[in-house]
Parts: sequence; C-alpha cells; structure tokens
Amino acid sequence: FYTYYELINTLLYLLYFGGLFIVVVLNLFLFIKLKDKIYIYYVGYTTSFILFISLFSGLNLYLGFQPYYYEFHISTALFVLFLLLFSAQFLEIKKYNKTLKRVFDLFALFFSILAVLLLSDIDPWYEMLSSTASIMFILLSGSAIYVWIKGHKTAKYYIFALSFYLITISLMSSVANGWLENNDINRYSFLIGSYIEIIFFSLMLTQRFNSLQNQRLDMQKELIEITQRKELVLQKEIDDRTKEIVELLEEKDLLLKEVYHRVKNNFQILIGIIWMEEDKIIDKDAKNIFPDFVSRISSMALVHRLLYESDNLTKIDSNTYINKIISQYSNIDIKTDISNIQIKMDDAISLGMIINEAINNSIKYNNNDNLHIDLKLSNDDKYSKLSIVDNGKGFNLKNTKEGLGLNLIKQFSNKLKNSILTIDSDNGVNIQIIFELTKGSKL
Repeated sequence: FYTYYELINTLLYLLYFGGLFIVVVLNLFLFIKLKDKIYIYYVGYTTSFILFISLFSGLNLYLGFQPYYYEFHISTALFVLFLLLFSAQFLEIKKYNKTLKRVFDLFALFFSILAVLLLSDIDPWYEMLSSTASIMFILLSGSAIYVWIKGHKTAKYYIFALSFYLITISLMSSVANGWLENNDINRYSFLIGSYIEIIFFSLMLTQRFNSLQNQRLDMQKELIEITQRKELVLQKEIDDRTKEIVELLEEKDLLLKEVYHRVKNNFQILIGIIWMEEDKIIDKDAKNIFPDFVSRISSMALVHRLLYESDNLTKIDSNTYINKIISQYSNIDIKTDISNIQIKMDDAISLGMIINEAINNSIKYNNNDNLHIDLKLSNDDKYSKLSIVDNGKGFNLKNTKEGLGLNLIKQFSNKLKNSILTIDSDNGVNIQIIFELTKGSKL
C-alpha cells in the first residue's frame, strides 16, 4: 500500500511540475515572439514558484539539493518580486494611477534587496519577508479591484485567479497554526490553488497574445482601408485635375487658333491695303517694290494659316509649307527635294522668309525665260541643311551693294539655331544654310 501511495504521489508531482514547466516554456516563447516584458516576468514568477514549492514540499532534498537548502529560500523573495512586476504590468497600474505605480516600484526594490540578504542569512530577513508579503498581497488585491472599477476589463480575471491563491494559502497557514485539521485536502489545497492560479494566469497571457495578434490584424486591415481610401481620394484628385488640365488645354488651343486666325486675317488686310496703295503709285520703279512686300507678308501669313488649319498648333509640315510658298511663283521652274519635318513656328517663319527672298533675288537678277531653281531641305540626326541654287548669271558680292533681300536672308538665318550661312554667286547664286532645328521640331 505504501508503495502504491508513493507511486501516486510521484505521478502527481510529475503532473504538477510538468504542467508548470510547460507554462515556463510557453511564456518564454511568447516573450521571444512579442518582446513584451510581462511574459519574462511571468517566466520568472513561475520558475521561482517551482523552486519555492520544491523547498516546502521537500522535493529539493529528494533531488539531492540538501546542501543548498537555505539558499533555496531566495526563491520566496523572487517569487513575490516577479509576481509584483507581473501584476503591475498586467493591471496597467501606471496607466490608472502613477502614485500607485511608485508604491509598486518601492515594493519591488524592497524584495530585490531581501533576495540578496537571504543569500547571506535567513534570520531575520525571512520573517520580514513573510510579514511584508502579506501586506503585498493585500496591495495586489486592492489594486486589482481599483483598476477594475476604473475600467480595466480583464482585472476581474486577475482577481478571480488571485482569490484561489489567497484562499488556499490561508488554509495552509491555518493547518500550520493548528486552526484546521491536518488532512490531505487542507494540506495540499495550497498546491492545488496555486497551480490553478498559475494555469489561469497563463491562459490570460495566451489570450493577451491572441488579443495583440487580433489588434495587429485589425490595425493592418484599418491601414489597408485607409490606404485604399487615400488612393481613391488621390485618384479622384488626379482625375479632377486631369480633367481641369484637359479643359484648360482645349481652351488654350481654341484661343490659340483664334489668335492665328486673327493674325492671318490681319496680314490679308495688310496685303489688301498695300495693293490699294500700289494702284495709286505712278512711278514704275516704285511699283516694283510692292510685290516684294506682299510676298514677304504672305510667307508669314502662311505660317499662321497652316497652324490654324492644323491639329498641331505648334508645328507645321515642311513639305506643305514650302510648297505653298513656291506655288506663288508659277512662272518659274523650281525643283524641290524637301524632307518631311515638323517645324516649330519660329523656324518656319525664318525659313519661309529666306526662301522667299532667295527666289525674289533670283528673279530680280536673272531676267530670262530659262531661270531654274533647285531648292532642297535635308535633315540628319542633329543638323538640317537648306540649299537654294539657281542657274542665273550670279553677281559679284564685293562689287554689289548689299540690298534688303540679302540683308533679310542674313538676319533670318541668324535666327536659326547655330546656323552657318554661305553664299556663292560665281555661276548663279548658291545659298547654303546649315542649322539645328529648335527643340520640339522632329522628323
């Protein structure tokens, strides 16, 4: 019978301490996972409680730790210390009452000092520890009730778990003082109550872990929802702004077309006025000036007309533009080889004026029916080249007074970017201009 009883007792010890060991490992894992101090406090509390129970159950002697019997008494101070630290964290004492938190800190410091003193000598420190621990349990109970009233929802579970411990330790003290019968129920009630308390606390910490995980998930969902709302708001702002920009661009294009139309009309009015004035002039030499004026104005008016008629309000097609310029010289044999280039307005006006003046000069200095002009506009990756060559008699640049036409060719070639102008007039006139197209022009 004694052997059977001893076997049952051993199995109960294994079950008891095995459960506590699992609690230690579980909370150690949670501490590593979450880096939350409350879990390491609970590991310290459970570990020191195991040592405390080993001391008072005699298990430490059974395991061969008899030489360290007195040193094991430090577990009592550590057990109370870690319970205090754990409780302050779990009950969020600092959040509800900073003064009460300072009281907890003082008690923690006191039990830390007692732990060191117990290593040197039990008396009188152990008796002081026992009396102070009673005060501390009253503090824990009162603090839990206080924060519960203040709104700490999970404090009621702490009060419930601590009640098991306090009731069963009271039973154990009553047995020790002879107030109650020394039977198995009263004798082992503290072990059962403290075990229930530790397991219950461990379940609460596990629930805390789940709550934290759920909070993180909720925060992630909320963050995703906020991000999605911001993206929708941003997309709406982008759409609204894009619509506004499109409307402004359409309005600008409309206004620009109107400007081109008005400029073209004004040029036409100016040409009409010139022809009206030309009718009043009797002198033949004076009359010959007017066609040159009209052709110059017409080339500039042509740019605005083509831009007005085009979908692109900033560039015109070189082929269309130059062919329309030379179309007014129907009685001259003009051969063209023009690269298809989209030219900016400023470049187009300069090229138009140069071509117009070059053709007029060829006609002016070559009064024969066999006048032939070769006009070529080519382009490579960087440079463009305008070439105007006639088969006329040419003229001596040194002996010829520079007229308005030649001056205009030089001035408008200077308006072209990085231009180089060469004029050869030995066998007919050969005008070559190498230049760079303004940024925005393209093949």
